[in-house]
Amino acid sequence: MIKINGVSKSFNGQTILDNINLNIKDKKITVIIGKSGVGKSILLKLLNKLIVAEEGSIEYNGTNLFDLNLRDLIEFRKKTGILFQGGALFDSMNVFQNVAFPLVEHFKFSEETIHQKVVEALKMVDLENVLEKMPSELSGGMKKRVALARSIVHKPEYLFYDEPTTGLDPITAANIIKLIKNIHNEMNITSIIVTHDRDCVSILADDIIMVYNKKIYFSGSCTDFVESDDIMLKLFK
Repeated sequence: MIKINGVSKSFNGQTILDNINLNIKDKKITVIIGKSGVGKSILLKLLNKLIVAEEGSIEYNGTNLFDLNLRDLIEFRKKTGILFQGGALFDSMNVFQNVAFPLVEHFKFSEETIHQKVVEALKMVDLENVLEKMPSELSGGMKKRVALARSIVHKPEYLFYDEPTTGLDPITAANIIKLIKNIHNEMNITSIIVTHDRDCVSILADDIIMVYNKKIYFSGSCTDFVESDDIMLKLFK
């Protein structure tokens, strides 16, 4: 269980999130929705301590993320993976090097083991035959899948997605959604997805969180969300 307790975040004196309280269940797909600019991606970055809140705590099984020193934070991040909105591939590295990057930087695996893990991760995203290609040689959908392979290559317990279908055509977006579902089920992990894509919500979500006006406007199951008559929620159905 991830427990968010009284978290607030501001930038340049402007409050983005104000006294957020929230529980996120283990082994579920939790989808975070809301209008552009309400702080969805900020919340996601807080959950991985890419940024730090001015107030409050975020606890993973009782351990406050914000209290971790650098060494312990590095160990924590070995349990997480993140798919950034733009993929964030390294242009100067080929596909193999991009996917292998977390293994090389943070683990002490042999070259043979690294190669095996990279190939396995690429197979999970249906891209095992592009090891030597550069990012510039890939389509938008392929780049997204390579980035997804990099986020799962070390078998994380928590996987964060920031707008995973943004900029993709409907067919490619549908394929990414299917991959996310398959990976979640196969790896039995906790998945947290920021999105404005209604298909992501309807197909993937076990639980839904809606951010509005600096607060958590809704937090509940997909069933509760669908059955609600709330006018604000209806905008996202």
